[in-house]
Amino acid sequence: MNQFSFLPAVLAGASVALVANALPAAAVSFDFVRVPAFNNAINPASNFKVDVTDVGGKVQFSFTNSGSATATIADIYFGKSTTFSNYLNTSSVGIINNGTAAGGGVAFGAGAKPDNPGGGITWNAAFGSDPQNSGYLQNGVDSNVGESVAFKFDYALGSNLNNVLSGLSSGNLTLALHGTSIGGDNGGSDWFSNNSNITTKDIPEPFTMLGTAGALGFSALFKRQQNKRSKAQAKA
Repeated sequence: MNQFSFLPAVLAGASVALVANALPAAAVSFDFVRVPAFNNAINPASNFKVDVTDVGGKVQFSFTNSGSATATIADIYFGKSTTFSNYLNTSSVGIINNGTAAGGGVAFGAGAKPDNPGGGITWNAAFGSDPQNSGYLQNGVDSNVGESVAFKFDYALGSNLNNVLSGLSSGNLTLALHGTSIGGDNGGSDWFSNNSNITTKDIPEPFTMLGTAGALGFSALFKRQQNKRSKAQAKA
């Protein structure tokens, strides 16, 4: 028997672990609800989603806007400032703007005006962000044109994805956004908060499943080749 014949299977098996560690393990989605002090008959809350994902040892919040209502995501806030530091830190926040020509592009930056969310939300934000140019089809996240904005934070010391999800579910860590241009270009605005009562579920990432399946496929292929070589050697 070739003393190195086992190496392909070992390497293929090891690649499964490497793929699992290199790619996001979970993406958990939260809905938003309109806060009680609302102004508009149209409620675009069902448009707004945030996916919370571990990416390379950091936590990423990806905001999207898709549904039946016309609206724009403008200001986005992360709080509460009194408990925020238990979960995340703001020393280095990566902002990923994913815009389209149809929506005028997305261009969020660090800092928001006003400093804290409105609409009757009483907590102070630890981090806020808003687009360069507000308004429909400007630099916010517009509905149904495939736009998004994501924020990538370092974990606080001792924190991890499970802690962040627990904080969001309990309300100790809260997100808020300002929905503008509700109903169209000259529409009004309202404030929205993540639904802390939602039941969250792990959602396998497509690339994680693809990578793992590929690694397992290679492992099976190498094993078949090894069996063929063993049978051929036995007949010789």
